[in-house]
Amino acid sequence: MRLEVCDVKIHCDVSPHVRISIVERDIYLLTPSDHVVEGWGHELPPKLPTAVTQEIQNMVAVNVILVVPLTSNDGETFSEEHHHGFGRLLTDIGLDYSITTSPIMGTWQGVTESSRVYVFAVDSVLRSAGKILAAAEIAKSHYQQIAIFVTYLGVSEILS
Repeated sequence: MRLEVCDVKIHCDVSPHVRISIVERDIYLLTPSDHVVEGWGHELPPKLPTAVTQEIQNMVAVNVILVVPLTSNDGETFSEEHHHGFGRLLTDIGLDYSITTSPIMGTWQGVTESSRVYVFAVDSVLRSAGKILAAAEIAKSHYQQIAIFVTYLGVSEILS
């Protein structure tokens, strides 16, 4: 997103197709060639047109990282089918995901273990908090763990 401020003008390119400009106290929705599609006075519009809000929502994504072990606490390696089962559980709650192609190494309570990273994108951490917590709870249950490592917006949490 590009933002330029000149005197009392603000132009924000929210996508290749949508630009929002604020000139003094007036708000304008523009095409990239600065053709005014819609304008409002100093009051914010009650609701931006659906196409615009969809463009903005499609631009914003927060990656959430969930780390799961490759082996159980008893040392048994989880099968690929077990991992695929977890992926199906994520999609069941509306989370599309990506996974690492190779394991990562780390330690937890003095034990070195290999893990797999699942990454899914949400449009808002607050609006998606229920899904993020559900994913962590599902991971804890599916992988029989007491805690799951989750990272979002540069913040890491161990959810137990």
